[in-house]
Order: sequence, then structure tokens, then C-alpha cells
Amino acid sequence: MDCIKPATTPAVSGIDKSEDCNRMEGVNFQYREAVGCVLYLSNKYRPDITYAVNMASRKAEKTYYYAGNMATSRITSGYVILYMVSPVAWFTRKQPIISLSTPESEFIAATECVKKVLFLNSLYKELTGEFTPANLNIDNKSTIQMIKNDSMTKRS
Repeated sequence: MDCIKPATTPAVSGIDKSEDCNRMEGVNFQYREAVGCVLYLSNKYRPDITYAVNMASRKAEKTYYYAGNMATSRITSGYVILYMVSPVAWFTRKQPIISLSTPESEFIAATECVKKVLFLNSLYKELTGEFTPANLNIDNKSTIQMIKNDSMTKRS
């Protein structure tokens, strides 16, 4: 993973997200419909804006966070599956459960990705009769060790 180059996205970092909930109350245009249109585009044609659209869609309704603190909310995870150099599947959303550690949340995201890869691989094999090996790139060393050593906990 040393040869990986960072890519820019339209998401703005460093914004206090707790203020965003209060700013949406006086908006006069159809925010939900606008986000829905952009969400459709991100799902069909633009995987590079999926994370930013996902963050914007969280403001479509007034949301409440546990104890009023966004830091305790669930983790957003995602993946992109490439065939040759083109994205064929991508995904981003909040995880359905609350992770107790970063390696656990990375493991959950890797599991979701592997499930999709297995499906796509079986589809490809059915269409062509060939098996295609897949590489999974994870950037968390603890998660990699957890997978390699098969050291699972009760929650994983």
C-alpha cells in the first residue's frame, strides 16, 4: 500500500458538525429532494462524491445524537471495488452497530466488502467460467493482524 496516492473529494474537513443541525431549520428549498437527486448521481455515476453526499443526507431531517454529542455516534464505513481500473461497486453508510474499537469497525467494513466481492466473483464465474482472485486493501494494522491471526472476539 506504499504506492497508493491520495485522491481529493468535495467533502470539506474541519467543520463543527454540531452546528449544522441548527442551520437547516430556516432553509426554504426542498433540501431532501436536492440531496436525493445528488445521491442518485453518486450511486450511478460518481463514486468520488458518495461520502460527501452521504454526509449531506444526514441533514435531511433533524437528527438527534446520543447524549447530544456527535462524537459518540456510529462510524461511517465504505468501500470501492475495482475491476481492472474501473469501479464496479461502491458503498458508504453508517455502520448498523456501535463498534468498541477502530479495528472492530474496520473489520466490519472489510466483512461487508468481502461479502460483495464474493457475490461479484460468483457472478463473474457464472458468466465467464473463470475465477478471478481479489485483493483486499486495509489501512489498519490491528485489523490486518486480527484477520491474519484469526484472533476474533465475541463481538467480531
